[in-house]
Amino acid sequence: MGRISRIPQAVVELMSGAKRDCWTIEELQNSLNSSGIAADFSSVFRASQKLEDQGVLRRVELNDGKAHFEFTHGHHDHMICQKCQLVSQIPCEFFETSIGEAVSRSGFKITGHSLVIEGLCKNCQNIGAVK
Repeated sequence: MGRISRIPQAVVELMSGAKRDCWTIEELQNSLNSSGIAADFSSVFRASQKLEDQGVLRRVELNDGKAHFEFTHGHHDHMICQKCQLVSQIPCEFFETSIGEAVSRSGFKITGHSLVIEGLCKNCQNIGAVK
């Protein structure tokens, strides 16, 4: 029982100390286990759901069939590399200006949005380039 209550705290600490933003359950589990915290998939899944319910994390769908989790602070959209799966944040300025204005004229009230741009990151573009 004590192990399950410890996992959410370990997830927050792991994510806080990392340079990356979005994490799958598998990535969280592997990183926790690598750092010496025994965590099975279901424990990390439940911890992520608990943190989502508490408003600490939000679930992000990136069109790859996996749930990703990130901290809830500041809304942004995402770009994902189709080759290496690198996820990058982008500000949602385009949505707020162009699309947001069109939606406002329609009278529709926006309660949220999700935008995922797919492509190749700079590194994968360079790997595929002919030299």
